[in-house]
Amino acid sequence: MKYCRTTSCQIYGSRKFKNPTPPGQHGKRKRKLTEYCKQIRETKKLRLFYGNIKLGYLQTVYEKASACKGNKIDKLIEILERRLSTIVFRAKFAASIFTAKQMVSHGLILVNGKRVDISSYLVSPNDVITLKNSIRENHHVLTALSSLDRETPPFLECSKNFEVTFTHLPSMRAELFPFPVDLQKIIEFLS
Repeated sequence: MKYCRTTSCQIYGSRKFKNPTPPGQHGKRKRKLTEYCKQIRETKKLRLFYGNIKLGYLQTVYEKASACKGNKIDKLIEILERRLSTIVFRAKFAASIFTAKQMVSHGLILVNGKRVDISSYLVSPNDVITLKNSIRENHHVLTALSSLDRETPPFLECSKNFEVTFTHLPSMRAELFPFPVDLQKIIEFLS
C-alpha cells in the first residue's frame, strides 16, 4: 500500500487505496515534480509491477533490449513479459506477482516438464508452463484461477488441466498494465 501512495497510482489492480498522499510526516505538502522525479516514479511503477525487481536488473534488461533491433520500449517490455514469474501471474496461477515469484522459487512450476526455480527465467515461444501436481488442489491457486479481476492476455493459451502455452511474443503494451505508465520516461531514465 505504501508503494501505491509513493507512486500516486494503484499498481496492483483492483484494491483501492484511500489516502492518495505520499507517505511520511510531510506527505500532504504539495510540491512541483521535476522531470527527473517523474522519470524515477515511472521507473518505480514498472519495477513494482514486475515484483519489485532491482534497478540494476532493469538496467541489464534495458542493455539487452537496446542491443536488439527494433523499438527499445517494445523489446524491454517483451523481455519483462517473458519472465517466468510474470507468465505465472498472467496465467492466473497466482493472485499477485509476489505469490508467483514464491511459487517459482519453491519449484512448483514446470516448463516443458522440467522444474524451474528461477523467477527471471525467460520463456520462449511454444513453451508449456504447468503447475506441479501437489499444488493443483491448493485453495489459493483455485481462488486465483476463478478470479474475474483480470483476464489472461492473448499471447497465453490456457487449457483446463493447469497448463499454459506461451504462443507468441507480446505485441501490445497499452493493455498490459492496469495503470497509466509513460514508458518514454523510463527509457530516458535508463539510458
